[in-house]
Amino acid sequence: MEEKDTYFVAVKLFLEDDGKLFIFKDKWGDWDLPGGRIKKDEFNAPLEEVIARKVKEELGEGVIYTLGKPEVLMRHERV
Repeated sequence: MEEKDTYFVAVKLFLEDDGKLFIFKDKWGDWDLPGGRIKKDEFNAPLEEVIARKVKEELGEGVIYTLGKPEVLMRHERV
């Protein structure tokens, strides 16, 4: 049986263009921000790499963005 994570860590992006915040409806029809769970093997990866993966997965390769300063950033691993 596949072992499941006991908790999830996620990253959400505030994408702004010309004063407008990008939000979209997810596959369940709920409003959401781009982003999502960080994979177990990405726990120590630079945040920029995690964000690049999430943007590519959810918005495609053609999205051009500039990262600002994180609003909230905390990493804590339970052992």
